[in-house]
Amino acid sequence: MLDAAGVPAQLMARLVPSGGVVGRVTAEAAALTGLATGTGVAAGGHDHIVGAFGVGATEPGILLNSLGTAEAMVLALRAPTLTDALFEQRGHLGIHAAPDRYYTTGGVAGQGASLEWARELLAPGEPGEPGYRRLNALAAAAPPGSGGVVFLAHLRGAGRPHNDPTARGALVGLTPGASRAIVARAVFEGMAFASRTLLESMEAATGVRAEAMLVIGGGARNPTWLQIRADVMQRPLRVVAVDEATAWGAAALAGLGAGVYADTQAMLTRAAFPAQLIAPNPAHADLYERAYRDIYFPLYAALRATNREIDRLGT
Repeated sequence: MLDAAGVPAQLMARLVPSGGVVGRVTAEAAALTGLATGTGVAAGGHDHIVGAFGVGATEPGILLNSLGTAEAMVLALRAPTLTDALFEQRGHLGIHAAPDRYYTTGGVAGQGASLEWARELLAPGEPGEPGYRRLNALAAAAPPGSGGVVFLAHLRGAGRPHNDPTARGALVGLTPGASRAIVARAVFEGMAFASRTLLESMEAATGVRAEAMLVIGGGARNPTWLQIRADVMQRPLRVVAVDEATAWGAAALAGLGAGVYADTQAMLTRAAFPAQLIAPNPAHADLYERAYRDIYFPLYAALRATNREIDRLGT
C-alpha cells in the first residue's frame, strides 16, 4: 500500500503489536509529566478494539457491543474474511489488540442521539437522568410491538449495510391512539431493530455468528433498552460490570508491555469482570420477528427515494 501511494516506509513508525513496548519515558518527558524516567511506553489501539480486548471479546464469535451516543459492534475473528459481502457493505476489517486475532466492526450513528431526542420530546422539562427514567417508564407501560407504530432509527443516516448519509428517521403507523408511551416504546424497539440489522449484516459478511454479546457503555445502564434489545434479537446479553472498559483495556495493554501480565490469557484470568445476564423473553420472539422482517427492514428501501428528494431540497 505504501508503494502504491508513493510513501517511503521509513516515514512510518515501527510496527509493533498492541501492548508492545515502543520506547521509554525520556528525562524531558519525565519532567513534564511526573512519570519516572525510563518508564516503558506500550502501543495501544483503536478505542472500541481496546475495550473489546479488556473485557475478553477476543475469541471468534464473541461480540463487543458498546452503547453510547453512537453504537459500535466489534466481532472477533480468527482470520481476515475478505468476502464480496464485506466489500459491498464497506465493512471495516482490522487486526485485533489480542494476538493472532482479527475483527470486523460497524456502528449505528444515532442510538444515544435517538434516546436524547425522545427524552426531550416525550419528557419535556425533565433533563438528565430523571428524564431518561421517565422515558423508560413510558416505554415499559406500552405493549411489545408498540401498537403497530414503528420507528426507523436513522436520525443520523443509515450505516452498514446501507451506508446512506441521506437516510432519515421516521415514525410509521401512527393513529389517534399513539400515546407518548407507545411512541417511547417504538423508539426503543426501532433502535433495537437497527442494531439487529447491523449485527446480521456483520454475520452474513463474515460467516461468523455472535454466540456471545458483551455489552459496555452508558447504554448498558439502561435496563429498558437492554431488555428490548435482547427480545428483538432473541439473544442473551451479558452486561459487563466495568465503568470504563476502554480505559481499562488501555491499562491492560500497558500491563502486558510492563510485564505485569505474561500474556492476554493471564490478563483475562486475573482481571475477569462479572457480567449480568439479560435473557430474551421467548413470548415476544414471534411478534418481534414478524415486525422486523415484514415491517422494519423494508422501511429503509421504501423511503430511500423520498429521503433523497428531501436531501436535495437542502432542508
